[in-house]
Amino acid sequence: PAGVLTLRAYVLGYLMFHRVPPGFRIALRLLALTQRWGMIEVFLLGVLVALVRLAGLATFQARPGLTAFAVFTVLITSVEAGGLHRLWDWLDQSSPTRETA
Repeated sequence: PAGVLTLRAYVLGYLMFHRVPPGFRIALRLLALTQRWGMIEVFLLGVLVALVRLAGLATFQARPGLTAFAVFTVLITSVEAGGLHRLWDWLDQSSPTRETA
């Protein structure tokens, strides 16, 4: 997850200034590869279901770790909701058109 956030920040940091970052295509391919395996939302849902089912057997205290994990999950979900297609479209629009002979 840290790698995904770092790659997204790298790409979006340059795009904020309307510049294409070095290694843009490689970064987007890596992001596309990691999206297939990113199931942090499913894990959080499983944790919450387990906590609800075990509530009668044990005491539960929401410490800062659980709150940070929930915030992280929302952040990852919002980052992935943007999709990579918009970034590829932006690259196609910003790059000069190539004429083929």
